Formats: sequence, C-alpha cells, structure tokens
Amino acid sequence: MWIDTPAPKATKKKTSKKQRQAAEEARRRWSHAQGPWLSAANAGSLSLAVATVGSLPEVGLPVWAPAAVGAIGATAAYTKAATAKLPALSRLYRPGRWAGFAGWTSLALAAGGPWSPDLLGVLGVGVVASALLRPASQAWEISAQDRKSAEAQAKERLDLAVTWERRIDRVCTIKGTVVTDIRAWENPHPTDPDQTWRTGYTVKGKLPPSAGLDVLNRATAKLADDADLPAGCGVEVAGLPESRRTFELFVTTVDALAETIHYPSTYTRRSIYEGIPNGVYRDGTMVELDMKWKSTVLIGATGSGKSAQLAAVMASLLRCDDVIIWGIDPNGGGVFEPYLRPWVEGRASRPAIDWVAVDEAEMHKMLDFALAAIETRKIGYTDLMRAANDTKVPSSSAVPHIQIVTDETASLSPELKEKLRQLADRSRAASIRPLVCSLRALSDSIPRPLMAQMQNRIGLRVNEEEDLNYLFGWKSKLPSASEMPAEGYGLIRHDASENPRLFRGLFAAPDSAAVVAEATASWRPELDDVTVRVAPGVYMDRWERARKAGWLPGLGNGPKTTGPKKSTDPAPAAESPCPSASKETSKGKAPGPLGEMLSGLGESIRKKREDIERKNNGGPNETEVDKTFHALTHGLSLGGQVELPRVLVVALELSEGVKGAAVVDIATELRWSRPTVRARMKALEVEEQPKPDRWSTGAKPERGYAREALEATRDRILSGELEVPAGIDADE
Repeated sequence: MWIDTPAPKATKKKTSKKQRQAAEEARRRWSHAQGPWLSAANAGSLSLAVATVGSLPEVGLPVWAPAAVGAIGATAAYTKAATAKLPALSRLYRPGRWAGFAGWTSLALAAGGPWSPDLLGVLGVGVVASALLRPASQAWEISAQDRKSAEAQAKERLDLAVTWERRIDRVCTIKGTVVTDIRAWENPHPTDPDQTWRTGYTVKGKLPPSAGLDVLNRATAKLADDADLPAGCGVEVAGLPESRRTFELFVTTVDALAETIHYPSTYTRRSIYEGIPNGVYRDGTMVELDMKWKSTVLIGATGSGKSAQLAAVMASLLRCDDVIIWGIDPNGGGVFEPYLRPWVEGRASRPAIDWVAVDEAEMHKMLDFALAAIETRKIGYTDLMRAANDTKVPSSSAVPHIQIVTDETASLSPELKEKLRQLADRSRAASIRPLVCSLRALSDSIPRPLMAQMQNRIGLRVNEEEDLNYLFGWKSKLPSASEMPAEGYGLIRHDASENPRLFRGLFAAPDSAAVVAEATASWRPELDDVTVRVAPGVYMDRWERARKAGWLPGLGNGPKTTGPKKSTDPAPAAESPCPSASKETSKGKAPGPLGEMLSGLGESIRKKREDIERKNNGGPNETEVDKTFHALTHGLSLGGQVELPRVLVVALELSEGVKGAAVVDIATELRWSRPTVRARMKALEVEEQPKPDRWSTGAKPERGYAREALEATRDRILSGELEVPAGIDADE
C-alpha cells in the first residue's frame, strides 16, 4: 500500500475562504501583528526608555531588576518553545531576545545612563540582529508546523486507507485489495464561490486478480452501511482506464443534496464550450453537460422536477452568446411562451427562442430546415473549419450553435421522431444538436434508434423502474428509490462507458424564464447568413406563421421591437409593423415614399423610351420600344393598389442622391437585424455589393446595395416580372 498526495480532513464542513486565509495569516504571525523590523525597533525603544527613566536619581531602578525580568522571560520562552517542539533556532532566538534586551538595559543602568555612543551602538546592533534573525526563526517554525501537520494528515489518511482495505475485503469477501490514494473533496460552494465545500473523499485502489468492478457495484449499499455514513450519504463506484481492476470509490460524508440548490440569480455571459451547468453531484461538484457535441435526453414523471430541470438547462443555454434555441412543443407552446413574453411585450430586443413549432406542419418545416442546414453549413464554413484545423463547424456569435429543444417527445408522429433521429445522427459536425424530453423513456415514447444517439442521459424520478433501466441499460447499477427522496433528484450519465451518478438538479423558479430572457437579450446571437439561405422564406416567415396560428397571445401582426416602455397602463394591442397591412392604400396614389415613386414612374418609363430611341440613331424602333414599355408596365395598375416591400422602400429612400444604401442603415431604420435584411434582399434577388463603399458623404465604408440594383428590382416588382415572396414584410 502506498499513499501519494496529502489531503486535508475529509469530513469538515464548508469553511469560508476568507476565514481560512485569516487563520493561515494568523498562524504565520507570532509577535502580534508586527513585522520583524517594527518588532525589533519596539523592543529596542522599550529598553532605551526603561534605562533612561530608571537612571534618573528620583527613580533609581536597581541594576538587577531588568536582568531578573529578562531571565524570567527567557526561561518562559525557552520552556514554551521546547514544549511546542520548535526547531533549535527558535529555542535559542526567543530566549536570546529576552536576555539580550534585558541585559543591555541592566548594563545601561550600571553605566549611569544609556546615552553613551558605545551603548547606543550596541543597542543598534542588537535591534538589527533581532530583525534579521526573526524571519529565519519564523520560517523554521512554520516548516516544522507544516511537517507536523502533514505527518498528522498522512497518518490519518494511512489509517483511513487501511480501514477501507479491510472493509472492502470484509464486505466483498475478497482478499488483497490495495488502496493507493485518499483524496478529500474541496469544491466551491454552488451558490457561494467564496466558500469551500468539503463533503467527502475519494478512495482510489486496485482489486486483487480474483475480483472485478462488478463486485464493488453490487456492494455499494453494504459498504455505506459498514462505514456508518450519515443519512443521505453513500458510496459510488467508478472504473479507471489504467486497468479493469482499478477503481475509485466516491464516499459522501456530508449530504450536499439535502437542501434545494437554486439556480444563480446572476446571469453572466457564457459559451457553449464551457458546458451547461444544471445540477450538483453528491460530492458537491457542479454537473455540466457537453451540449456542443452531444445529444441529450431528459425524462421524468409528473412531479419529478423535470420542468425545473429543463428551465435550468434553458437558462444556461440562454446565457451562451454562441447559441440559438429552437423549440418544438406539441402541447401548444406553453413551455416556450414565458421566454418569448418579454420580446412580445417590448421588454427585450430579441426573442429568447429563435423559432418555435407547435403544430406538425411547422415541426416538419423546422426539422427539414435543420437537416438541410447540415450540408449547407459544412460546405459554407469549409474555410472556417480549415482555419480551426477541425472537421466540425466552430461555434461563435457569428456562427451560433443551434440547440433544438423538444418537449413531450412521446406526442410526436413517427415521421418527426425519425427526423429527430437523423438530426442526432448527422448534425454533430454542423453544430446542431437536439435535446428531447419526455415523461417516460420507453420505446413508444422515444424509439430505440433515437435513444441510441443520446449520449447525455438524465433520468429524474419515475413511476416505473423499467424507465430508468431502458434509459441507462438493464445492466447498469442504479441507486435505490430511497436515495432520491425529493423533487429534483435524478441520475445522469455523460457517456455509455460511465455508470449513472446521483445528482440533484438546480431549481429554476417559473418566473426565471422572463428574467433570463431579458438579462441575456443584449448578447443574443442571430442565425448566420449561410444557414438562412437554406430556405429564406421558411425561416423569415416563422413568426408570421406563429401569428396566424395564434398560439402566442399578444403577438398580433408582429411583436413590438422598439424597446421597453415604462408604463403602468395596460399594454395596447400590438400594431401592425407593416404599413401595407395596417393602412388602406388609396387608388391612384400609394402613401408616403411609395406614392412618390409611383408619381415619378411615368417619367421613368418615358426616359427609358428616349434612351432606346437614341440608341437607334434618333429614330424610334417601335418594336423594341413597345417591348420595353410593356415589360415596365406589365401587371401594373397605376390607378390601383400598389405595394412594395418595406425593406426595398427604405433602401430606395436611403439611396436617394447617393451611390446606394448600407445594410446597417437599412437594419437601423427597420429595427431589424442585418442577417434579416440580407436574407430578405436575397429573396428579392438584390445582390449585395462585394466590397464596402461610402454610401453617404462622410460615412465609413460599409457593405450595401447599389442604387441601380435597387431601382431595377423596384421596376421588376412594379411590372409584375418579380413576385414578392409572402411574409417579406413580417417583423422579426
């Protein structure tokens, strides 16, 4: 048996970090709070003062008095140092200090006063020597104390190791177990990082050739009973890659799961690469899910805390500035509605959930879009992957990870479940991952081919044991129901090679949805242009379809995106963001800028005709002119109702008298995102200029659209040559 790394006591409760630092500092300071030079100077000053006062005729302090005091102090100092078994230097330094300063005082009294140059010189030498020797003495003392503490800890750990060797041999009826290390758990407290949580220890060892890990797996409850662990504590087993016989026992001595652990109220920015915190293990460490690369399944019966667990996961995902969330909810969108409410009511600039599907048709649209995006992303970001030296699309705020969250998966059709399986199987390299939730984990809820793709598996309390067996495998060693006594308890496994571990999920209150949606809106990423181009119309029209479906109350013709308005009055009904949808257009003249365009359309047509005539040597070519005029006027009723897309109207207004319109200016005017502007211009077949340019006087170079291209598109729309896609005016 050998023990390699020292560890502190394993059963201590949480201790404040500041308290530990103060205790360490106090241990290193002996002589009040004085440094070596100040302490020596104070001792020298005291000796000088006593000698000065004592030499006065009216005082007449006896010469022997300081020497007597010094002798008593030196004896006491030596006795204390010897009793404490301090090193030799300290045993000499401490009494020597007393003797030196007291002896000098007696010598000064005998000389009739301390003010002779020789006496003052001796005192100065004594002060310097005392100051220089003190750090060395102190260092020796600290080293001796550290060695003593380390020896005590090593002995304690050795005794504990021997105890566990004998316990394993006795309980498991084997001989020859070797414990190689005992490591105490010291983790930051989940809700207070300044505190250290000491909740147990890890026993590392190796079994004899005649035994394997299955022996320990079957005996965890008996080992916990034999160790007489407190209620709520237990023993968990994990294998090690070194050998099939090496093991780790996680021994809990303090029930870290006894109290509800609330989700932190500070929503700091995170990344999908940092992991998704969602609970606490028995040892007090935080559970973090790798959702960047792994698909996830969450099951739990009614009352198990599944909703709170999903809320904790959602909160962690929303804190990531490189993740967008799509939601599938066959029960009417109730899971995602609280996250969208701040956006609908104007308290958040962007929706927390980028796309929500509540009916089967919309679910098919979303999953078909995601499946098509797999190859689009991999091809579109080839250079990005090459730069990162990776075969998978890196995630960032510019190219966000797409997390598809599916609630009540059991209610989905077989066709949708199959598409989820394909997504889980194929989308890892494209940074698209599903999270599926269900009340149960049987095959009629989550088909086996879909379950097989789920690396992260979370199982909260269930009504039937077969659910957990199906989730984690029939051969998995699962804790008894008594070890999951309350809501939020569950099991989690990150990989098929691991045993499920007991944890308790972080509790996120129901009202946390709106809070986290508002808190994280400022860094919510937008879907990248490459992915939008998979099907621009499908993606851009998602909220228009949601409005028509009516599952999100208050959405109206489009959510308000003008920012929050502080008012105590009831919120008015949502106004239509599209003028053409909310205002009647009079015959013969369109309102605003559109009317101005139409009023000048005749002049534009006449100019076109004159240009053609000039090209034909001043003589009009009736056939060509007629064709051109027909092309410009086809499908146009100047006396009727005429509509142009808002994005084109704004772009034309901004480009009046200049080269063109910048994307950023169009987005600012419409209160849209730049990807939305680009996607809708793409749908209108308006090509963005390849290089930045100065679209207005004094402006910095920006990407945008040339005036000529905008006019050409306008004419094609008014002539009927180009059909405006449905939903082009829908707000984000």
